[in-house]
Amino acid sequence: MKQEFVRAVPVLEQLEQGGYLAYFVGGSVRDSIMGKEIHDVDIATSATPLEVKEIFGHTIDVGIEHGTVLVFHEGVPYEVTTFRTESTYKDFRRPDQVEFVTSLREDLKRRDFTMNAIAMDKDGCLYDPFCGREDIENQIIRTVGSPDERFSEDALRMVRAVRFISQLGFEVEENTYRALSEKANLLSHIAQERKTAEFQKLLSGKKPKEALRVAASTQILNYYPELDKFTERISHFLSLEVSECQTFEEWLSVIALTSSMNESMFKEWKLPVAVIKRIKALLLGYERRKAEFFTRYQLYELGIEAAHSIERVWAAYSGQPAEHDRIDDLYAKMPIQKETPLSFSGNDLIKWSGKKGGPWIKETMKDIIQGMLDGEIVNEKEFVKRWLIQGNNQLKNN
Repeated sequence: MKQEFVRAVPVLEQLEQGGYLAYFVGGSVRDSIMGKEIHDVDIATSATPLEVKEIFGHTIDVGIEHGTVLVFHEGVPYEVTTFRTESTYKDFRRPDQVEFVTSLREDLKRRDFTMNAIAMDKDGCLYDPFCGREDIENQIIRTVGSPDERFSEDALRMVRAVRFISQLGFEVEENTYRALSEKANLLSHIAQERKTAEFQKLLSGKKPKEALRVAASTQILNYYPELDKFTERISHFLSLEVSECQTFEEWLSVIALTSSMNESMFKEWKLPVAVIKRIKALLLGYERRKAEFFTRYQLYELGIEAAHSIERVWAAYSGQPAEHDRIDDLYAKMPIQKETPLSFSGNDLIKWSGKKGGPWIKETMKDIIQGMLDGEIVNEKEFVKRWLIQGNNQLKNN
């Protein structure tokens, strides 16, 4: 048993000492079976939320109406959720009401996929009524029970299924695949923020191209703003060597280039402003890189990491080999780099020139930096001052 479970065993034991059933459940059990690193350890119990709160001194109500209480043991938080069944779902996402039960099987029965419907006791013994371990061994994504019912209850499960293709490298079982196509239209009821979050996880997985192919063939992508265009060009995208991409922003930039998407799409995806800014910078950088290799001044403005990010997008979409070594060599030979403190400021330029502030400051600083990069100016305050006074810049003409 992994140490993460061992550290949480006292939580199970305290619940059992109170006369209740308690098991580890969910993704941590799945990942443990697969030999993967596990993160959050979740616990299911027959104790009601109020009974859980009576047993443990330090708790937080994180979703008590749905049976979940956050329990702290030795400073580590654990989500402890009461066994439950769910009624009909509203908005194809949230159940109208939940009913607490004492049966572990009934609790596992409501879960999305068989691989996530496995419980483990404190001794490491598995309770697997829906053959989830077998599906894990066969690398199959299969719903618990009817896929039509599971996806009608919570349409976001369809995007989760596709995301698991990327993260785990599994394939979707035939009936589950069919239901993805037939129920995809229900995704129109799901908030874009939730769909975007799943899409981001999909792109960070180990097989994003395979996941996107299934998402396109089942029409799931059509329920993301402007990705209907991407669906039409999915074969072109699948032919690209997109393994170069390392971040969500890089992936989305290549997708945007493939689909000729406009910038409004990023806002419709409810992306954070900072993420949109990075994507726009990558797309602008790509256009410049397409025209010519980085100049010294461009590398100075961008910095080494941003330049490599643009290079990955350019290489992925253009099909040309990335020239990372060339970037590193050019950057290393530059007299000043993005991280280099400048010996002067805009206030110095105002003082030396006797002029008022204005756009000329930015242009003059650019000229000085370019001169430094060309080896004509030394990054020393007195040298820059003499250079300016001698009239080798725009001050003389403004």
